[in-house]
Amino acid sequence: MKAEVLVKKHLNETIADLIKWATGKAPVEIRFDLFEEDQCAVITLYDYKGENELSLRLHPQDVYDVHIGYYDEDDEFIEVVELLTAEQVAALPAKLKKVMKKVVDDEEGIRLAGSLLAG
Repeated sequence: MKAEVLVKKHLNETIADLIKWATGKAPVEIRFDLFEEDQCAVITLYDYKGENELSLRLHPQDVYDVHIGYYDEDDEFIEVVELLTAEQVAALPAKLKKVMKKVVDDEEGIRLAGSLLAG
């Protein structure tokens, strides 16, 4: 399935899959990243075999987005980004949001048991 379709039509399921993966992993890493002037906390699921990545990112001012990156048939890296709605942000586990906010505020990544992010 094309990433654009996945993001546009199945965003809630994509987010749920990423959260399920993250909360079931031990340990999980939430990293701090800086893209030009934009800083964010990032949690990423990599599919090395398919060369795909799926990320949930928190930017300052509580702006969340989902980022999907993949290689197309011409071996060019394609990125698709979709902002989360207020309802989608509200559905994220409170502990995950708290830890991601700490990463952005402290400008430092963290590794912890994924089970601590549930709820």
